[in-house]
Amino acid sequence: MPGDRAAAAGRGRGLAVPGPNAGARNCLGLALLARERDEEAREQFAEAVRFRPEFADTRANLAGVPFRQGKMDAGIEQCREVLRNHPRHVRAHTDLGLVLMQREDFQEAAMHFAASLAKRPDHAPTRARLGAALLHLDRPPEARGELERALALDPSLVSARIDLALALAGEGRPEDAALPLSEAPRRDPGNATARNYVEILSAAPPGAR
Repeated sequence: MPGDRAAAAGRGRGLAVPGPNAGARNCLGLALLARERDEEAREQFAEAVRFRPEFADTRANLAGVPFRQGKMDAGIEQCREVLRNHPRHVRAHTDLGLVLMQREDFQEAAMHFAASLAKRPDHAPTRARLGAALLHLDRPPEARGELERALALDPSLVSARIDLALALAGEGRPEDAALPLSEAPRRDPGNATARNYVEILSAAPPGAR
């Protein structure tokens, strides 16, 4: 069986073999992921789900493997399966939102980020991602609110500073956009996007800023 092959591989490479214990198989799968042995990890997660199908985190771990392997359609379908059984699962909503952002499905991505925040409202990166999705949907005031909250939680989020500047500009407030943008290169000097926006803003006539 696939699980037996993965267990044998684990024995041969110094990892403990968990047997039918679903929790131990999940832990082994995570250890295998850390060693970039994705297929063996997938087999361990699948075996853990077979033993304990009600474990939402294990199902989410299993859904995450295809994303690592570039199999986006499979990962999306597995995330949706997790959410059909566990509609408030934070990581499944977040992972699905991230992939949908890459596919430019900003409407559904925003829905999943909002669902994730309903259970974990103080997670700054997810709030910044929601702001970014709303910005793509041409909803600058809502985007600004989410991005300001994200930066209040974590001022180091440079991408959120850039998006906040764009949201303020989208509201017709280019002068206000200068402040969050000016902070971005200082916090991340290597960020070329931040430097480019600052240069564009600095070159603009005062009335156009």
